[in-house]
Amino acid sequence: ISSLPFVSTSYLIPSSSASAERQYRDPEKREECESDPLCASTGGKIMPISALTCVELANVVLGEHLGEISVPFLCMVAREDVVVKNEGSHRLMEEAASTDKEMKEYDALHGLLCEPKPLIDVIHGDLLAWIDKRSS
Repeated sequence: ISSLPFVSTSYLIPSSSASAERQYRDPEKREECESDPLCASTGGKIMPISALTCVELANVVLGEHLGEISVPFLCMVAREDVVVKNEGSHRLMEEAASTDKEMKEYDALHGLLCEPKPLIDVIHGDLLAWIDKRSS
């Protein structure tokens, strides 16, 4: 336990999937993400606390309760994502109890909102249409 603070801030594994080029296709938006002062720079390595948190949330906490999700939701999936596995999204769609659930898949990288035109226009349009339909 005494070494936990050191482990949580050390790098776990080098990961090419963590590189901005593999996550954000639009160069301007990529630069914006890379220069964001609130974004931690890990030099392309995944930190254990981040990896642990993601695994814990996805598999243990949320995974056991997917069938209890009954609120409307839109699941937007990037087919070319190398950061996360899309199987979880498909499992969510299958198991969620919600009767108002929709999945949209795009030939995009992890950062869906960092795709160039014309794809970003399609993504924005789908998102806004989904919200509009439920707020009328």
